[in-house]
Amino acid sequence: LKAMAHKGYIVSIEQKGERYIFTMYEKAKDYYTQNGNLEVPYKYKTADGYSLGHWILTQKRVRTGDTPGILSAERIAKLDEIGMVRDVADHLWQQYYGACLTYYHAHENLNIPAKYITADGLHLGLWLWRIKKGKIKLSTSGENGNQIKRLESIGIRWRKKPDESAKVGTN
Repeated sequence: LKAMAHKGYIVSIEQKGERYIFTMYEKAKDYYTQNGNLEVPYKYKTADGYSLGHWILTQKRVRTGDTPGILSAERIAKLDEIGMVRDVADHLWQQYYGACLTYYHAHENLNIPAKYITADGLHLGLWLWRIKKGKIKLSTSGENGNQIKRLESIGIRWRKKPDESAKVGTN
C-alpha cells in the first residue's frame, strides 16, 4: 500500500474532498463569469453534470449555520470574491434602497411611478408600491437598521405607515 500511495494511486478522503471543493469553486467561478452573479437555480447542473445549484445552496447554509459543516475563512473569502450572496433578502434590500437613494438624489423625492424601472432593470416603482401595500415587510432593527426610518429619511410618503414590528421579507 505504501508503494501505491507513493505513486499517487491512493488518495485520502480529505484529498478527494479538497479536489471536489476546488472543482466546484471553479464551476461557480465560471458561472459567475458567464452570468455576473451566483444566483444559481437549485436544480442547475453544469454542462458536465455537476450539481452547482445544490452545492451553492449548501455553502450558503453552512455559512449561516443552517447546515452542519465548516467553511474556512479562506473559502469564505474566495466565495465572496466571486459574488456569493448569503442573505438574499439583505442583498435585495441593499440593491433597492441604493436605487431609491439614486432616484432621490436626482429628483429630490421618492414619488416614483409604480411602473418605473431603473436603467439596470430594477422594478423600483413596483417594489415601493409593494412596500406601501404591506406585501413586503420592513425591519426596524438588524443588519440594515430601521428600514422604515431609512426610507422616511429620503422622503417616502406613506398612505398607511407599515407595522414597525414586522419581520423582513421580500415577497
